[in-house]
Amino acid sequence: MTSEIKNQYIHSETKLWFALRVSYNRELKLQKHLEELGYETFIPMKIKETECKGVIKKELKPAISNLLFVNILPDEMEAIRRDPKIEYPIRYIKDYATQGPTIIPEKQMQNFMRVSKMNNPGCIYLSNDDLKLKKGTRVRVLSGIFKGVEGIFMRIKRDRKVVVSIPGLMAIATTFVPPDQVEMIDDSENDE
Repeated sequence: MTSEIKNQYIHSETKLWFALRVSYNRELKLQKHLEELGYETFIPMKIKETECKGVIKKELKPAISNLLFVNILPDEMEAIRRDPKIEYPIRYIKDYATQGPTIIPEKQMQNFMRVSKMNNPGCIYLSNDDLKLKKGTRVRVLSGIFKGVEGIFMRIKRDRKVVVSIPGLMAIATTFVPPDQVEMIDDSENDE
């Protein structure tokens, strides 16, 4: 990443949502550390079932290993990345369009977190490859548990779902949403 592009983020005076890669599955440890320092963080979680001696155990685990989102001032993020007390690497997930760190817009992050935090077994995490070549309509959910969530309305696994995507990283699809519970929105409404 060039220093010119990097410096564009470092001198921002507003908190930004950064996508981070934390090596060696230490994202929960870093999340705890950052929350103790007063920062807002988010790790997409899902319920994973494991069987041990015939007993099925359900545990809440990170949906994607090594991924952590943090809402922080860029200069503070740099200070944490360089903190010698943190003994494992913390890397920005690169935005290949800008060659800088991936920054997620606030509204998009709020929609993503809202759907993810429900830990609904009907919600599906998708890779960006899963969404390639699929088109849909931008919508806002009008009622139900996903009221207010904005995303792309598309058919996935024979159901109509609203997909909230973080481009370049991942997406989550809601459970079934009836067409009469959504309204179409313009792309210009999502520019925040």
